[in-house]
Amino acid sequence: QSPLMMSIYYSLIARGTVFLCDHATRGGNFQSVAHSVLDGQEAAASHASTARVEKRVTYVSGQHHFHVLNEDLTYLCVTDNSFDGSLAFRFLSELKRQLVSLTLLHRAKYAGDQGLKNAFAGVMKREMQRYSSAATGGRGQSKNEGDHIDALEDQLMDVQAIIIKDIEKVMARGQALDDISERSSLLASTSTEFHHASTRLRRKMFCRNVKLWIGVSACVCGVVVLLAVVIVVAVLVNKNKHSSNTPS
Repeated sequence: QSPLMMSIYYSLIARGTVFLCDHATRGGNFQSVAHSVLDGQEAAASHASTARVEKRVTYVSGQHHFHVLNEDLTYLCVTDNSFDGSLAFRFLSELKRQLVSLTLLHRAKYAGDQGLKNAFAGVMKREMQRYSSAATGGRGQSKNEGDHIDALEDQLMDVQAIIIKDIEKVMARGQALDDISERSSLLASTSTEFHHASTRLRRKMFCRNVKLWIGVSACVCGVVVLLAVVIVVAVLVNKNKHSSNTPS
């Protein structure tokens, strides 16, 4: 086969139906068919609770094969029908390995449409050229050797993915600890301010109560003095009347 007939024409990394990064080496309706493939997988997974998306699957559309690797993300490439399928899946596994090695896997979970284009399109183009060259005899291996390497790469990437997930959990835990520390500091500061405010309030209430008691005491004393004066005056008036009514 000529190099043109032994090439990877299109490749894609997607999250669900969101195209994170893709690259084409020639024109065609590859994006449209890829959308149909991803939509079909999403529909199959949503229509049955027990549906399981195959990890590796190949779809045929005319003279082209659409090879799909389903992991945390979906990796897809388009080749002609004479391209070695095992080599195509090794290419997709390599894309995943490169994505993990560049620590883009976490970013891929939240990126929008073409969110990894700037960071990964160059890597994708380079690997497409390298594996297309291998398919035409540039750097090819035998099928058994390729399958063995493929299995080893899958195991290595699984371990890397676990390590990345663990790191993400540690980072998330560290972030949570930072948040707890900040909240504790804020709570301590708020508690101190509350203590000072309550002390000022107690002093203010004490002063108010003292003034109130002084006022009440003054009023009571005033009333007592007034009553005493009234009584004394009454007694004196009564005594004077009694003296004036007594015959001399």
